[in-house]
Amino acid sequence: MNIQNDAISESIYNMLLSVKNTASRNEKTSIIKDFYSQLSDDDKSLFKQLCINVFSPRFVFNVRKIPEHTSSDIKYTLEDALAHNGILSLLMKRKVTGNEAITTLKHWLSHTSQYTASLIKNCIDKTFDVGADVKTFNKAINEIIVAEHGVMLCEPASEKLLNKISYPAFAQLKYDAMRIELQVYSDVVSLVTRNGNSFGTNNSYLNDTFTSILKEVKNAYALYGYDVSDSNIFLDGELMFIDKNKTHLSRQASNGIATKCQKGTKDTIETNEVLIYCWDVITQEEKDGKIEIPYKIRFKVLEWLIDKHPILKLAENYGYMVINRSY
Repeated sequence: MNIQNDAISESIYNMLLSVKNTASRNEKTSIIKDFYSQLSDDDKSLFKQLCINVFSPRFVFNVRKIPEHTSSDIKYTLEDALAHNGILSLLMKRKVTGNEAITTLKHWLSHTSQYTASLIKNCIDKTFDVGADVKTFNKAINEIIVAEHGVMLCEPASEKLLNKISYPAFAQLKYDAMRIELQVYSDVVSLVTRNGNSFGTNNSYLNDTFTSILKEVKNAYALYGYDVSDSNIFLDGELMFIDKNKTHLSRQASNGIATKCQKGTKDTIETNEVLIYCWDVITQEEKDGKIEIPYKIRFKVLEWLIDKHPILKLAENYGYMVINRSY
């Protein structure tokens, strides 16, 4: 099937509707697989590009609310929207911000088909909203379009688990705030949740601060003999909201605000209302298993960073110590 012009948007839209209308994960996978197999090579490339914009945590579009619009006088296709000078690139790279961003987005949505407009919204919302995640799309296409976001999680203590720990070891507090990984790609700041959902701060001061912090990490690593100058760096921790007296909000209140940020019902993360409690700092090469930097070094890098940036706090810990397991 060779879909020309912007008819592919309607086809993708209808396919997604079919995926949404079944509760079976196997059927969802089958629908996506059958659809993809019938596309031309060009349309396959366009579809994968769309999926990357939806699923990749590196793509954050810095708009919380979709403006009301009516489609008329169609000027732009899905391919236009995904192009390097298209609306999604303009938003992600902050070529337009604030009211100008809303006005520009409204212009694009008003001059695309209803199907393309819907897919643009999917990108901004970071979900197709069909009950199928990136894992399902990767499986259906038989290709890693976007790697799944992996994080180390806590587990309840048990004798079996404790016996696996090599001592001496670090013991750190879990705050039950929103788990996030701070990422910066091409000066685009993303806060990525444990499920791989990403959102931005919509705060230029915070974005500049976070970008500066992750660049400084490379200098800190150099102090300990590691050259990570060409690496992407990730800060792992929890996003904690605070009041005007810098007191932690309750778990329920803090996570409620964080969820609003993720869903886009809160426009901006204000500079003085958040702290990041840090557990770890890690490079892309470590994620890929290409190098291994001891945690005691990464911990020292965190200490070095936190001394310089009040927005960062070190997760309460009991240090690098020998724990007597003779009880």
